[in-house]
Amino acid sequence: MEMNSEKTYAVLIDGDNIATKYIGDVINELSSYGTLTIKRVYGDFKNPRLKEWERISLKYSIIPVQQYENTKGKNSTDMVMAIDAMDILHSGEVDGFCIISSDSDFTRLAARLRESGREVIGMGNRNTVPAFMAACSTFKKLENLGEKEEEELADMSTIKEEIMDILSETEDDTMYTSRLRDTLVRRNPGFDIKDYGFSKFSAFLQSIDSLQLYERGTKVGIKGSTAAEIRDMVTTLVKRGSYTTNELNGLIKRRYPDFNLKSIGFSSWRSFINSMGMWIDSHKHVKMHSRSI
Repeated sequence: MEMNSEKTYAVLIDGDNIATKYIGDVINELSSYGTLTIKRVYGDFKNPRLKEWERISLKYSIIPVQQYENTKGKNSTDMVMAIDAMDILHSGEVDGFCIISSDSDFTRLAARLRESGREVIGMGNRNTVPAFMAACSTFKKLENLGEKEEEELADMSTIKEEIMDILSETEDDTMYTSRLRDTLVRRNPGFDIKDYGFSKFSAFLQSIDSLQLYERGTKVGIKGSTAAEIRDMVTTLVKRGSYTTNELNGLIKRRYPDFNLKSIGFSSWRSFINSMGMWIDSHKHVKMHSRSI
């Protein structure tokens, strides 16, 4: 997801459900998405168990919303949070919501906010139910924020298969890394590269043997696929010398006799060359842009 400092968010925290020790990291993480214009925490703060929220609320300028436990065993905090969220939604004051809870009861609320076109960032413990994670636009595990305990690395086989499936659905088995990341998050809202021991998505991709990065790491492709090999070949040739599209076509056919542009998803040389960040001059020579290496 592309971060935008101009976006505004409402942060709604389930104080009954979330430990105060995570809040500093939560606020730091969310601040990178945009401006946190509304920050509220909900709970029965007369309960000694929630006493620490008084200090935390003052420190991070979070407004406590007192909700008495009128009936033992019934959590009315969830309902108050949901009502406030809908009031904020209809006020049109924010671009998105941050729901901080591990409670599955917020699954429908997250889905409803997204139905209204709002981004929903969820945060909760690692044992949060998958349904709530999937209902959010993005879900972050609290244990992965800041300098928390190292979580056991998840099995990469499933995410590898997901990446390969996504790339194989494209015209030439390649995709911009930012788009691939966004697609992964949409399909798996709980996806976090920190689960795999990485801080950068590009480094995560480089660790997967079946993938290859292109164009200064801005694109990724399936290693060994004909389309990816052809892109690599064209890039290498153009870096080394001056070739027309006809000359490139002939060189490619020597290695791949069945080559044609349509087989890799393009209708013209211009569209194929432009997709790699290059251009064709008036004499049909393929050129690198000045910013390319």
